Amino acid sequence: RRDQAKNEVEARTIKAPISGTISDVRVRVGQHLNPGEVIASLAPKGATQASIVAMVPADYRPMLEVGQTMRFELDGFKYEYDDLQVSEISAEAIGPEEVQRFLGQERANSVAMTGGAKVLVQAKLPASSFKSEGEQFGYFDGLTGNAEIRVRRETLLVMLVPALRTFMP
Repeated sequence: RRDQAKNEVEARTIKAPISGTISDVRVRVGQHLNPGEVIASLAPKGATQASIVAMVPADYRPMLEVGQTMRFELDGFKYEYDDLQVSEISAEAIGPEEVQRFLGQERANSVAMTGGAKVLVQAKLPASSFKSEGEQFGYFDGLTGNAEIRVRRETLLVMLVPALRTFMP
């Protein structure tokens, strides 16, 4: 009986593949689970910095470099920017279906996807929280925002009169 009870408990036990801290629980008591469903987010033990992943149109891949500045604005916090350093850039472009697979079933519909191939660009956040209007807020897995990376620089005059590009160095 004891072995049978132990086996029943083990059959209902979920173990994390690594040591860490649970940051987001996505199930409730009594909810049925299917194999492969995400039930929680796990930050690895000793992880010091959170990071963001931006989807950049693949057309810009030749102009992207590790170390560039990425300006990040979290949705819902207008004009609260973080200037981050790009730490990783995917080696190849991926299509919209692969981006959705990367995001996972639970987040695939939370991000507005435009057509065309994308390059994944990663940057580390400076802290686990941010300040907005004098209040401290934490970053959480799955939050969305806008990221901008400057890939070209032009003078205002050239922007207004594009024909001047041929005369300017």
